[in-house]
Amino acid sequence: MTITVDTTDRRDGKALALFARCAEWQQGRTKDGRSFFAIPGSERGLLHMTDTRDCSCADRQRSRNLCKHMRAVRLWMVAYQTGAVAPKPRPAATLEDERITLTPAGAEYLANLPSAPADTDGSRAYLAKLQAEQSSHAATLRAHGRDPEGDHVFRQRAEWIAGLESRHARETRDSVPVRSRRTVAELLAVE
Repeated sequence: MTITVDTTDRRDGKALALFARCAEWQQGRTKDGRSFFAIPGSERGLLHMTDTRDCSCADRQRSRNLCKHMRAVRLWMVAYQTGAVAPKPRPAATLEDERITLTPAGAEYLANLPSAPADTDGSRAYLAKLQAEQSSHAATLRAHGRDPEGDHVFRQRAEWIAGLESRHARETRDSVPVRSRRTVAELLAVE
């Protein structure tokens, strides 16, 4: 594989900077076995699921461009083929990991749980919108050197979000019949 880096293309420059931090990337596999990298995004705590063919970032999803994350993964692949980098070793399972299993009663319980209550009044969609706005507002405040917690709009929206989350948690909890609530001990076998 040959990769050409264009010094006039900002995505290539950003891809090189991301590749330089490849030790921070996390590796994983999709349910169908395809490997991917979780690459840190521009916002703190944000990870983009990326491989050589697709990425979860806004640039890729919006314009279908070959984003900086995909370009960085392609750089990593070339470096891997030459032996310059290697996949991170997977952590070994501990004895604790092996001692907890789901019992048949636990599997039955999980299979019979009702789905989340329907969003009949649109409040769940509104909550998702508020959370997205809150994240964007916090990023803007931080970019201007301001603490989000000191911002009146941020605090007010946080109160609305907390109220809706509390209401939805109550609705979800109340939708599970009391007789079907089980203790962890009933659901897991600890050897």
